[in-house]
Amino acid sequence: MKSSHGRNREKDRRLGATGRYPRGTLNEHDEGELQYAIVTYRGTVIINYGKPVAWFGLAPADARRLAQILEAKAEEAERHGGTQTHPVS
Repeated sequence: MKSSHGRNREKDRRLGATGRYPRGTLNEHDEGELQYAIVTYRGTVIINYGKPVAWFGLAPADARRLAQILEAKAEEAERHGGTQTHPVS
């Protein structure tokens, strides 16, 4: 899974499936690599996958990096007035 988090390059605007399987397929439902963006808007952290996504898998290092990015984006959102919490299902 590739991410862009606030950068504004042309390649970062192409969200969704890339058609690649850099780690092979996990199972028969694996649709491959997914380009996504993480941004803040009006005090909210938004993850845009560019397509409907039922699930995604990450290597341990990628999961840690995603956690770091989300933490940084949460802090950014708080600086811009984000204080409400919403249920996560």
